[in-house]
Amino acid sequence: MEAGPQRIAQMLAELVELFKTEALHRLPVKSWDVRHAREAYRFLSQARHVGKVVLTMPDAWAAGTVLITGGTGMAGSAVARHLVSRYGVRQVVLASRAGEHTESVAALVDELGSAGARVQVVSCDVADRDAVAGLVASQPDLTAVFHAAGVLDDAVITGLTPERVDKVLRAKVDGAWNLHELTRHLDVSAFVLFSSMAGIVGAPGQANYAAANAFLDGLAAYRRSRGLAALSVAWGLWEQASAMTEHLGERDRVRMSRVGLAPLPTNQAMGFLDAALLADRPVVVAARLDRAALAGAELPALFSQLVAGPIRRIIDGADEVSGSGLASRLHGLTPEQRHRELTELVCSNAAIVLGHSGTEIDAHKAFQDLGFDSLTAVELRNRLKTATGLTLPPTLIFDYPTAAELAEHLDIQLANAPAVTVDQPNPSTRFNEVTRELQALLDQPNWNPDDKTRLIKRLQAILTDCTAPPASSGPSTTHDDEDITTATESQLFAILDDELGP
Repeated sequence: MEAGPQRIAQMLAELVELFKTEALHRLPVKSWDVRHAREAYRFLSQARHVGKVVLTMPDAWAAGTVLITGGTGMAGSAVARHLVSRYGVRQVVLASRAGEHTESVAALVDELGSAGARVQVVSCDVADRDAVAGLVASQPDLTAVFHAAGVLDDAVITGLTPERVDKVLRAKVDGAWNLHELTRHLDVSAFVLFSSMAGIVGAPGQANYAAANAFLDGLAAYRRSRGLAALSVAWGLWEQASAMTEHLGERDRVRMSRVGLAPLPTNQAMGFLDAALLADRPVVVAARLDRAALAGAELPALFSQLVAGPIRRIIDGADEVSGSGLASRLHGLTPEQRHRELTELVCSNAAIVLGHSGTEIDAHKAFQDLGFDSLTAVELRNRLKTATGLTLPPTLIFDYPTAAELAEHLDIQLANAPAVTVDQPNPSTRFNEVTRELQALLDQPNWNPDDKTRLIKRLQAILTDCTAPPASSGPSTTHDDEDITTATESQLFAILDDELGP
């Protein structure tokens, strides 16, 4: 304290900056569950550590029996291993429809047993209320529930039947509700639901799955409002294949990567689970996002703040503008040239959807033979709709089954489409919008006084130019970027950027 409060504050501020720039790093912390204190003290006695050695108290729920539904599946097995190794859980019940008949379950039981856990594997359909009631009654020391059961039955919404919807909702919705009702009178201090991002941002071809997971998120919020333990984790795509994702091929993964969804390694998923268990929220999203890919994708509204968007507004009728750009490229071409241009358009977009190069798409080969299904068909339709500005049906590639036939159809549709014009904005309206943007810019609190003074001088120069008499027909002595009276909106902002810097 001899340095005095001001000097100490200055030193601390400098340290904070060093930590921010990672010139300094915090001391490492190595933790042991208090039940493994002997190992911690043995490590400490060796005097070879740097940083802190910490003993942690086990979570209350970890001291009792933990029930994991879908416990013999990929996610359930990963959770079981993690709970035993990380939280010291000693009583684990793995419930699934197949139970002990699940492949590799014996190896999992041996692994968990070697780590000190007593494991029960039971066959139970969580959608069967009586079966769940019997299971819960057989576990008097139940303190935690992890609901990881689920199935997929993907289809575009027009292909969904009541049976396909019910198949998905049974495991997720009926199972979760049964667990909720049959454990709410017990001292369960962890009730964790494995949901999906599909329930939050949607997923092509997974309307039934999205609805089921949205229910889980809602149930978690409902339980919290009743004072009951609840956490719904909306997972992104896991890297490790499971019974639910084993059908995904490289094409599907490429399609997901284009919208910014990167596969999540299991160890990282378990780290996210740890963080979620500490968060005081009923619903959290646990996903690995590629922000670079997100920046170039059409984003769900919930992702809009994750990447920097364009400064300028996106004008209304963007599809029409894209279509008019294509129409201008086609104008003046011969019929053969138009067909070739449109065929290349179809093939290039088909290649993007399938994750191929454009040269791999045979214009005379059926889309279905190339590997298209109902989901990728809709994606290609959406891309061509944006590129052409046309209204196109979801069945487009089934009605016109090759790229050559589809190109011919697009040519006819574009020829019959009305000419598209983009109205120029009213100058007075745009002036009001620009002045509002400038006012917001001036109101920002982090202005350097010199920069603000220069900006004000530039604005005064604009006013002077606006009120000056018309220029003579002689050569101009004003620099191009000083000619504010003829500057476009974009040029005006460019001038300000040049003056003020980025």
